[in-house]
Amino acid sequence: MYAKCGDIDGAWRLFRESKDQDIGMWNTMMAGFGMHGYGKEALELFSEMERVGAKPNDITFIGLLHACSHAGLVEGGKFFFFEKMVHDFDLVPKIEHYGCMVDLLGRAGLLDEAYEIIKSMPIRTNTIIWSAFLAACKLHNNTILGEMAARQLVYLEPENCGYNVSM
Repeated sequence: MYAKCGDIDGAWRLFRESKDQDIGMWNTMMAGFGMHGYGKEALELFSEMERVGAKPNDITFIGLLHACSHAGLVEGGKFFFFEKMVHDFDLVPKIEHYGCMVDLLGRAGLLDEAYEIIKSMPIRTNTIIWSAFLAACKLHNNTILGEMAARQLVYLEPENCGYNVSM
């Protein structure tokens, strides 16, 4: 609650004072750091979590990828967490993880890499994936990939006229 309301110091104090830090508390604190642009702190907290033997889950990695995305920590998200999630913790990436990766790469201007992630996804894409990609294309003025993303969105949601405007 503290982190969502902008009181990251209060959230941190409450986290530190807690005697029983379950995975939910770890995830909430990492997500709070990420939400407020403290990506480095989220990564450090993950390292501490590993040191104390707490086992991350798929939600942990959504928070970490989100934190990396908003802090511009491309390499952290791209290599460390996405690979660590799959190889070290045997977690299968879900659509949310792919969405975070598309957002991470897209914000950094790595649109071709983001598109490769989309094309290689073993699960069906959705409007969230394509919307993140379209936003990145708009941010980096890539009309060719942006038009392709908008067409995918129109295909997935033909009743949403906003995508037609984006094209």
